Amino acid sequence: HIANINESDFWSSWNIREPQLREACRLGKLLKRKEAYQLLADYHLINTRNEFEQSVLKAHSYASTPQKKQALFTEADNIFNGNIKIGNQIEKVGKRIDFRKPIGRNGVYALNNLSWLDPLINRFLISRNEKDLNRILDILKQFYDCRNSLSRPISRLHPIYYELGSWQKTLRLLPAYFALINADKVRPDAVEVFMKLFLGFGRSLYRLQSTGYRHANWQVVGSVALFRLSIVFPQWKESTKWKKLGLKMVLEHIRHDFYQDGGPKERCWAYGWMVVRGILDCYDLGKKTGDLKGSVAAEWLQGIRRTLRWYYKTMTP
Repeated sequence: HIANINESDFWSSWNIREPQLREACRLGKLLKRKEAYQLLADYHLINTRNEFEQSVLKAHSYASTPQKKQALFTEADNIFNGNIKIGNQIEKVGKRIDFRKPIGRNGVYALNNLSWLDPLINRFLISRNEKDLNRILDILKQFYDCRNSLSRPISRLHPIYYELGSWQKTLRLLPAYFALINADKVRPDAVEVFMKLFLGFGRSLYRLQSTGYRHANWQVVGSVALFRLSIVFPQWKESTKWKKLGLKMVLEHIRHDFYQDGGPKERCWAYGWMVVRGILDCYDLGKKTGDLKGSVAAEWLQGIRRTLRWYYKTMTP
């Protein structure tokens, strides 16, 4: 249902009002996977154009000077060759990556959050080099194939689908998916991997948010990722309830995670800003889509202004 989504489950999860999507689902249910996933990619190519353009602009912002571009491209070269940066350490993982390997204090979770993959994704968005894309897809296929063989040092936290990890991977894999479907050649097998990961992330995040309000940063970013997935893929039958619950839980955190002066109750500058950044991202997206309006939007904005003023005051004399 989350880690192991079969074809029947996947293709039954869509609202099929539009002809192209209906045909993809028909082919998928007949197990004509190559044709079905190709059609799905073609459908998303049209419907996610704005998201792709935003991802390209963001990638270029990381290479805004010759020095920054050189640094990003050098780091991408390292990843391409199997040398990845986790924290301040370079780990030689090789071309065949053992995602079961514990690294540093975060153990198996460090490798599986995929944050180290960002420079290679961003370089592809900038340069559109097919070799970079193929390497990204190769890494992702290795990652997906090992999902059932990973240990759980913390029993309730699956290294791929736990809350913080689902948020982290949603952020970076959405641009990679947009890059894939905008490439000259689309690999249907890679489309399958991306889409089943996204559906799994959404289902995992929805289950976690359904337990009710939990203090601190994980639930905020998890709820934001849930809302984002519902916006990018509104055709999933589950997206409506994802959207509703994601917005509800972020509002709960606006109401309960801050003191009256706007200071974060976690009493940690970095984690507090992580929460604020998540709320800002969600507010911006909700305003653009029309899902945040009226008195609810006003309450969000009031909370945002209050905490931004607090951060401003702590940074200035």
